[in-house]
Amino acid sequence: MAAITEINDEVRERLIKELTAPGAMFEVTDEVIRGIEYKVFKSSPRNLKEVYAQGIDEDSFHAKIITQWFGRHDWPFMVYADEQYTFKQTYHLAAQLAWRMKENYNIEKGDRVAIAMRNYPEFCLAFMAATALGALAVPLNAWWEGTELAFGLENSESKLIFADHERAQRMAPFLKDLNIPLVVARPESALFRGSVAYEDLVAGSIETEFPLVDVEIDDDAYIMYTSGSTGRPKGVVTTHRAVISTLMSWIFGPLGMLYLNRDYLDEVKPDYRSSSLLTVPLFHVTGLLAQFLVSFVTKRKMVMMYKWDPEEALRLIEKERITAFTGVPSMSWELANAPSFSQYDTSSLIFLGGGGAARPPHQVGQLEKMMGRHISQAGYGLTETAAVGTGNDGDNYTARPDSVGRPTPPLVQAKIVDALGNDLNPGEIGEICFKTPSNLRCYWKDPKATEDIFLEDGWLKTGDIGLMDQDDFIYIKDRAKDIIIRGGENIACREVEDAIYEHPSVFEAVVFGLPEERLGECVAAVVMRRKDERLDSDELKNFLSGRLAKFKIPSLIWIQDDPLPRGGTGKMSKKDLREEKIKELKQGSV
Repeated sequence: MAAITEINDEVRERLIKELTAPGAMFEVTDEVIRGIEYKVFKSSPRNLKEVYAQGIDEDSFHAKIITQWFGRHDWPFMVYADEQYTFKQTYHLAAQLAWRMKENYNIEKGDRVAIAMRNYPEFCLAFMAATALGALAVPLNAWWEGTELAFGLENSESKLIFADHERAQRMAPFLKDLNIPLVVARPESALFRGSVAYEDLVAGSIETEFPLVDVEIDDDAYIMYTSGSTGRPKGVVTTHRAVISTLMSWIFGPLGMLYLNRDYLDEVKPDYRSSSLLTVPLFHVTGLLAQFLVSFVTKRKMVMMYKWDPEEALRLIEKERITAFTGVPSMSWELANAPSFSQYDTSSLIFLGGGGAARPPHQVGQLEKMMGRHISQAGYGLTETAAVGTGNDGDNYTARPDSVGRPTPPLVQAKIVDALGNDLNPGEIGEICFKTPSNLRCYWKDPKATEDIFLEDGWLKTGDIGLMDQDDFIYIKDRAKDIIIRGGENIACREVEDAIYEHPSVFEAVVFGLPEERLGECVAAVVMRRKDERLDSDELKNFLSGRLAKFKIPSLIWIQDDPLPRGGTGKMSKKDLREEKIKELKQGSV
């Protein structure tokens, strides 16, 4: 026999059979959660605090393999610019922060703690400290403007805010009315009255362990806001079990392969210790779970980027010997097409993942050619599923570049249903649904939206239209929700339309997404101005700049005096308008 180096269909079935059996590393059992029976891992961390402890655990199966390969060290975990934090340092710093939050702000189990900042180490430490206390972390979109941030703070009823300087400035006009204490990370000038610098808050702290708080696996861990078809973002409430189920599902294959190769570990030893480049925001599930939290259970180094820049990414890949790159598909495309790509050593990369938006199928083969090897992978998940859903890689991705893959083993179940919720057969188009313990518990303070997203028996409706073939590969064909996905960001058309209608010269407006090579979609709007009013696209964009985050402002605006087209029901025909504008753009008539 020899080492197994590829997860083909035969190996996949063997992993599922052997590793989920009674007494196995990933044993799966049935458990009733909130009145519904789910497939769950029988043995798993009980909460996220135990996940954080895995970063410093030296006795686990995976830790022993890493020690055999690379020796015993307190490995670097977070790298930001010239700063470096080992796993032990990170754990202790988060524990110290948890004590200060408990003692200075009386943060208790069930409280909400908002985090509004760029990808700084302080974001990670604040998230760890809050969730270890049993509080709910509330990552707020760092691209939001002041009114949007204020909405998130007020809606979540946050008891404490961690923010960087820029987000703190945006919040400042609203903090007096909200009356929420503010901790500012990396302040660039004098602090706002009543706020505290992060460094001052933790100065002199010496604790090495988190406060003792009884946090159960089905307690809530965080609220993450997402835009759906309605105007206001909805808060997705996710439990500790949901996050842990996702993390364990993601390591099921790689760790299972090590188990199957336990007698051949020298043959499968990698050239470099596992490391990732954090290219996407931590306030989204891809950054939070796929980059940050999974690093604890894999003892993976995470190199943080201040903002996306393909040249800087290439420099860091070479310098830090990055093995895993995950971002929206446009990032890996820009990376491989950067003018200086050939000048950098990217041979350490063994994983080039894409999620948050669809990767054009033609790019799959081209990326393989550019990189000189097959490392591209794709995944599909939602904020509502804690990022887990499907995955496509290896020869399957080459053969089916237009598929998002099969349900992630061993817990995720998928099906396609019609408009009435009836199951459809392979090849029939309908709405994609998932059943997994990673599904959200609820939408925060929105029981109607919670009820609407679930079918009977815990099946979650994704809002995406697609089909599943005979081999369980899923293909997304359309979206049921009226949203635009721009570079992985969900934008509610309704929210943008509502902001446009605030302009006194606007009579009616419709917003939709148009195909865009780099970011997948761009925001477009067709506006009818009021009779005898003057309005142009630049004026409207300036008007929206104080009301919407920059990424939500339409890049293409058509302004007209004629009424917008309507269908037989009297509703504006958004689909017809979209198709008309696509045709005009192709013909170069606009």
